[in-house]
Amino acid sequence: MTHIELSPSARAHAVAVRSRVDRVPRRSRASRARRAPRRDAARAPTDRSTDLARVSSSQAPAYVIAAFALCSLAVIARSVVFFPSCAAEAAALARDVSRARADLLAAGVLTAEDFDRADDASD
Repeated sequence: MTHIELSPSARAHAVAVRSRVDRVPRRSRASRARRAPRRDAARAPTDRSTDLARVSSSQAPAYVIAAFALCSLAVIARSVVFFPSCAAEAAALARDVSRARADLLAAGVLTAEDFDRADDASD
């Protein structure tokens, strides 16, 4: 073994480190086995279906799409339930249709029989 000359300050440092290392007690396998259990083993089992913090990043987009779909269905259902009945607009549309029929009859574009056939076909 070769001998390396150390400066006095380096030698003092080496002695201090060696003395600290010698003071650390060595553990046997039995004492290491008696230590506290690891974190994973100490954690109580949880119900994964209710733990929202465990949603993985691969499942997050599916949850976002499902939430968007449910909100969209709710908006559509609300619009259907509260659809406004526009009696005034329906009456105005019926007047416009009868006025257009009268104009077409007066211009000779269509006859009364054409309108009757169209009405029968639509029923």
